[in-house]
Amino acid sequence: MSFARHLPRSFWRTTVVTRAIRDLDTMDSRDIQAIPEQTVVERVEDPDFFAVRRRRSGQLPKNAAPQQPKSGAPDTQPPLDTRHAEKPIKRWFREIASRALKTSIRYLAHHPDALRLWADAAADTVIQNKLTQTHAVLLTSAPSYSSHVAGIRIKKQTGLPWVADFRDLWVGRPFREPVSRLHAWMDRRLEAAVVRECDVLLLASPAWVRIFIERYGAGIEPKIVVLTNGYDAEETDAIRASLGDADHSIRRFVLTGSMHAAESPLQFIRALGALRRHSPDLAAQVRADFIGNGGENTALLNAAIRDEGVSDLIQLHGPQSHAACIRAQLEADFLFMALAPAHRDTISGKSFEYMATGKPVLACLREGSIQARLLGEAGTMRRVDFGDVQATESAIRQLLTTDNADLAPNWQVIRGYERGALTRRLAAVLDRLAAQGSRSTPA
Repeated sequence: MSFARHLPRSFWRTTVVTRAIRDLDTMDSRDIQAIPEQTVVERVEDPDFFAVRRRRSGQLPKNAAPQQPKSGAPDTQPPLDTRHAEKPIKRWFREIASRALKTSIRYLAHHPDALRLWADAAADTVIQNKLTQTHAVLLTSAPSYSSHVAGIRIKKQTGLPWVADFRDLWVGRPFREPVSRLHAWMDRRLEAAVVRECDVLLLASPAWVRIFIERYGAGIEPKIVVLTNGYDAEETDAIRASLGDADHSIRRFVLTGSMHAAESPLQFIRALGALRRHSPDLAAQVRADFIGNGGENTALLNAAIRDEGVSDLIQLHGPQSHAACIRAQLEADFLFMALAPAHRDTISGKSFEYMATGKPVLACLREGSIQARLLGEAGTMRRVDFGDVQATESAIRQLLTTDNADLAPNWQVIRGYERGALTRRLAAVLDRLAAQGSRSTPA
């Protein structure tokens, strides 16, 4: 959707086929309001049993940024779901049990992921509504990998030029373990079909080019295009302009995004605990706000905060709206991120928003990783090894006690990841595909 917001400036009109609002667990109503008027949104209901049951129950998605619709505008934003607020313990047990059941059934029954039935329905919508007769190019983006399965079907039946966009790896993605050898075989078979049938293979990390060529041969190299994630300069500049005076009596660290095991801030928590034991006056200057979803790691993080005696210094906020995350980043003195060594070829999407602030980034990363190289080129990174608590304590101390003159943002590099510039590159790919037509004949 981020690219869709900017494509009209490159003379591309887009139709976005996506999930029904009531099928979402969470939403950000500001994202809905930001959709350009000329962008058509086709919302397809998920035929999955659990999704149907959810819709019939009237359950609503949790809204990270509830807002009233603009005057005269249709109300497309369901309110917050507060039906069970009076019984939080009962709701918590029910949600945990329901999530575990749904996840296990969906993961075992639907391949390559839980959205396979929705993707099949989305493909039906594209074909039956004859969207391929009125549109010049098809683009599917993953995850969800099921969207690429829909792309295979649409491509084979219509011959429409197809861009298969990999925002994350599919086969060999760190910490994504197939349920069985059969599931792993199906993953490899489906990914190979995507690579074979697509006209452009769009990759979010330059490090993945080597992986795909080693896997499928040098013959696919002409169809590979690297297009990273980025940041929205207009949004960042608008929020920056609305900021008030900063409070310099404390030094604030901010993390936004996932806090699962592979991106866990656990070493920061332990490092700040060590700093409080060694230099209590220095640690007292620190406040840390962790904004995002920790999933199964949340209990561990809360326990560590309590055990390290830093409950007054660190707060877990849970997911917030995208605009709130950008504001928190801009109000921070320092930003924090972590990425496990297994993700050596992965670039975290928040990296680009971090760079756009120009703030120093304490990054717990593997040396030589693509993520470390990116932040190093931006000039904003103080890197330590993932899991090294002692080095993290030293880095926090250095950030607090020096002027950090060695961390000077390279704006020439950073502006290259602005979303408008990236979208112009995508538009050039779409222009080429539309001009040359399909490489295949519909079945």
